[in-house]
Amino acid sequence: MKQPSWLNRYLSSSDIEAIEKAVSEVEHTTDAEIVPMIVRRSTSVTMGRRLAFWFSFALIALVLGGALALSGTAIVETVRDWVFARFDLWPDPAVASALGLLIELLLALVVFAISRGVAGLLVQIEWFERWLFPVADLAGEVIHRAEFEFAKSDLRRTQRRTGVLIFVSIFERRAVVLADSAFAGGDGRGWNEESQKVVDEVLSKMLEQMKRGRMVDAFTDAIRMLGEHLASVAPAKVENQDELSNRVRILD
Repeated sequence: MKQPSWLNRYLSSSDIEAIEKAVSEVEHTTDAEIVPMIVRRSTSVTMGRRLAFWFSFALIALVLGGALALSGTAIVETVRDWVFARFDLWPDPAVASALGLLIELLLALVVFAISRGVAGLLVQIEWFERWLFPVADLAGEVIHRAEFEFAKSDLRRTQRRTGVLIFVSIFERRAVVLADSAFAGGDGRGWNEESQKVVDEVLSKMLEQMKRGRMVDAFTDAIRMLGEHLASVAPAKVENQDELSNRVRILD
């Protein structure tokens, strides 16, 4: 399957192969069925871009409007005097007042147009959109998306309920590890104390490597660290059937 263009910034086709190879190697040592999954984002695109647009629009309009308010009279008078001189008009007070209102309206439209244009450009910048979201909201949306994908996938349908999901959401730069009932509770996050420490360590290292732009290492190291622990908890059976594909699952 062709790799989506948005993923090329983070992983090459050879990186994907390295991740899948790591899964295959680890699953020879444990009964767990590990599935790596990458999604483009977990937060709503519409909500995020609306938030970014209106925040930036309001801020730019406020700044430009404030600057115009401070120097508006001088600008209006300068433009009005230029119009009178350019068209050789008699400076009648009524005409001057009407012309001043027209100039103020045009300046307001210019502020609106500039604010809208710049805001439209800013919403295309991922880090700006991400910066506007509270950290807790980003983390919560990623957990919800991971739980949703976990619940609807075949990870919950292995023979001994040993499915394990290593989930990464690119936009939010967050990772989640969920497991079926052989290792965790019904919600996929009820690890015992020992396993939770391992999962926390895995996630901490993943996030550190993701920040450094080492996405392939984030996955392969997480797979091996988690696999080592799972091998001690649920070692491979004699038959050790590979119930789930080792491929990296890529979703929007």
